[in-house]
Amino acid sequence: DADLLDAHAHEALHQALQDDYDAALLAGESPTGALVQAIAARHAAGITAGWQGRRPDAAALRGLADMYVSDPRFAKNYTRVDPSGAEFVRDALHAYAAALPTE
Repeated sequence: DADLLDAHAHEALHQALQDDYDAALLAGESPTGALVQAIAARHAAGITAGWQGRRPDAAALRGLADMYVSDPRFAKNYTRVDPSGAEFVRDALHAYAAALPTE
C-alpha cells in the first residue's frame, strides 16, 4: 500500500540523513560548510515531504532543530556516534534556515 511505501521511504531518508550527519561530524566538517549544508537541504526537503509538501519557513526549521537538541526522544537520533551530534545538526539547520529567502 502507498502509505506503507511512503513510511519506508521516509525512514530510509531519515537513516541516510543520520548516517551522513554522523560521517560529516566524525570527519570534522563544519555545520556551516558546503557538504553539511547539502545534507541540511536534503533534511529540509524530507521535512517538506513529511509535512505533505508544506515547506517549513526559517522559524519552523529553527524550532525543529532546537527540538532535536532539547528533546531526548529526538536527540538520540543524532547522538549515535558523538554526544554533540544533535547540536551539530541544530547548527547545520540554523545555518540553512538563515540562508532561506524571506517570504
